[in-house]
Amino acid sequence: MVMKRKIEFYLGADPTGVLNNTSPHPVALFGVQWPTAEHAFHAAKFPREPQLLQNLCQISAPQAKELAIENAAKVSVHWQVIRVDVMRVVLYEKFFQNQPARDILIETGDAELIELIPDAYPWSNRPNTFWGRLSSGEGQNMLGTLLMEVRAYFADEAKLRP
Repeated sequence: MVMKRKIEFYLGADPTGVLNNTSPHPVALFGVQWPTAEHAFHAAKFPREPQLLQNLCQISAPQAKELAIENAAKVSVHWQVIRVDVMRVVLYEKFFQNQPARDILIETGDAELIELIPDAYPWSNRPNTFWGRLSSGEGQNMLGTLLMEVRAYFADEAKLRP
C-alpha cells in the first residue's frame, strides 16, 4: 500500500506558508485590494457593514480574524450556507493573482494538504475544526480540501498552456 504524501501547514516562513490564508499575498475581491486572503474571507461575512469593512483594510490578518469573532452577531444570516463557496472564490483569486504562490501550490503535486491547527490555538477555547485538523486527527480540513481543488484546477490549466 502506497501512502500519499502529506503536507501540513499553518503559519510559518517555510515555502508552504503560502497555503495559509494569512500569507502576505494580496487579493483583489469585492472591489477592494485586501492584504491577505484572510481579510477577503472575513470581509465577505459583513456585506452590509461598511465600517467593519473599512476597519478590516487597516489591521493585520490575526486582527481581522479577531474582529470577525467579536462581531459574530453581525455576520450575514446566510453565512453558513455560502462560506465554503466564498472560501473557494477567495482561494482561486489568491492563487490566480499571485503567480509565485500559485507555483508553490502546484509544486505540492498530489500531496494531501492539511491545515494543522496548533494544540495551543490562539483565537479561542475551541479551534475551528471545520477548516482544519487537530494533531489528534479531529477535523474536516475543508481549507486543505479546497486548496487541493484549486491546485488541480491550476495544474490542469498549466498543462494546457504552450
